[in-house]
Amino acid sequence: MKKPQRTVTALCLVVLGALLAVLLAGCGSSKPDLTKLSVPALFHKASAAVAKKKYISLSGRIASSNGLAGTGLDLHYVDGDSYGEITLGNGAQLRIESVGGKTWFKPNAAFWRAQMGKDAAAILRVIAGRWILANPDNANFGQVLQLASRDFIAKQVLDPKIPAAKGSVTTIAGTDCIPLRLKAGTLYLNASTALPVRVAGTGKSGSGAADFSYAKVSAPIAPTAKQQVDLSSLTGQ
Repeated sequence: MKKPQRTVTALCLVVLGALLAVLLAGCGSSKPDLTKLSVPALFHKASAAVAKKKYISLSGRIASSNGLAGTGLDLHYVDGDSYGEITLGNGAQLRIESVGGKTWFKPNAAFWRAQMGKDAAAILRVIAGRWILANPDNANFGQVLQLASRDFIAKQVLDPKIPAAKGSVTTIAGTDCIPLRLKAGTLYLNASTALPVRVAGTGKSGSGAADFSYAKVSAPIAPTAKQQVDLSSLTGQ
């Protein structure tokens, strides 16, 4: 006797049954509920979630209370490297590039004029449009080096020692978030993953907000030898 063969219809039913089993199993699953975690636990979970991300971007603007356009922030971290820019309401701009443990920054002419006044012209002639190598031993470069490191997020934004109070779940940019009320603002964490979504606040100089993104971005490129200058070789500091 010939063995009975499955018809096309029978095979389709088998496949359909397997797909339904997978789909129905998925329907029973739910996203993690982090709302019951303590504030320190949320900070720790957020830090761990951020540490797993290859790409982190932080972009926003601070609206100055004195009527100026304020400060714009656009930073991108790719593993241990980073790049981005900070813009000020007076047209000043500071670009940052950090690759392989070295950090460079490039202020525009408006930045130098705002900081150095009549001495800006002499500095601009020396710098000649090149990137400046930030010397980690020079305290003047502290803030630049801090922003260039993704540790800035863990140590300044997600420090579990920061006093905070947990609020009710709210929606930010279409995402359910747990708000952590800080002394001068609010940090919004994804209610399912604990990843930071937005940080917003109000201070003496104005109010503003910055949004986090974890989408892929291009990698930073270190300046060539001709494109950079080490100020310590010029000033001895």
